[in-house]
Amino acid sequence: PTLQILLEETIPAMMECQKKGWCRALGLTGFPLPVQYQIFQASLKKFGTNVWDQSLTYGHFNLHDSSLLYQPISQQYLNGGDNGESSSSSSSSIPSFRNVLVEQHNMGVMAAAPLSMGLLTPNEPPEWHPADPPLQQACKAAKAICEKHNVNIASLAILYAISHPDIPCTILGMKNIEQVQAAASLAGRLNQANMTTSTEDHQTILKAILTKDELTALEKLQDRDNGPFAGNEHWSWDGVEGAIEFWSTLDIKMDVWQQRQL
Repeated sequence: PTLQILLEETIPAMMECQKKGWCRALGLTGFPLPVQYQIFQASLKKFGTNVWDQSLTYGHFNLHDSSLLYQPISQQYLNGGDNGESSSSSSSSIPSFRNVLVEQHNMGVMAAAPLSMGLLTPNEPPEWHPADPPLQQACKAAKAICEKHNVNIASLAILYAISHPDIPCTILGMKNIEQVQAAASLAGRLNQANMTTSTEDHQTILKAILTKDELTALEKLQDRDNGPFAGNEHWSWDGVEGAIEFWSTLDIKMDVWQQRQL
């Protein structure tokens, strides 16, 4: 739907359900971060207050993409993004998606797909995976590094994701009992190490719960000069950059089209 439909129909209906007690909380989910932020800002402007309790994102906090926590919000969407103009603020002063929602508006933020929908497992990703070839090749290189150190990349990816203190909930898809048991065993490392994600920083937690080989593999994966995810590439697969580029070639702005009356 267009942003207009969300603001005029969908979100008011959700607010009415909450008012009547049919639901306790309202949340955004499934959208790329810039789109979620655009909806958040537009609803904030329309209703004069934050109507959202929760945000669920996917594929934005894992071994190759940490944009949920660290990437500044796209300047196109600052101040609501309703005029098609970019902010003049420097990137160092622009907050991340998570910081705006959690620290400024007291929302909860959950992260899903720590295995990047199959990219960060020993197996091949599904044929329909939206990642472009460079990212898929980078993840294959990451798997090779892990295998060299006798590390299961899926286990490392799960531990990396569930241990960050700024993400209180990570959602992991599991298809059988064995995968449930494996995930529970990995999560149990936090208890075994007597670590709490509410009082420790991420690196301290990782050093406490990862094996020596896992720490070595992680260090190589995070090498910004020679690692598989080195360089200035944006290692993401949500595709919103392509959409923004497409709209930039048209006479009508994306926000104008979204807000038009249908």
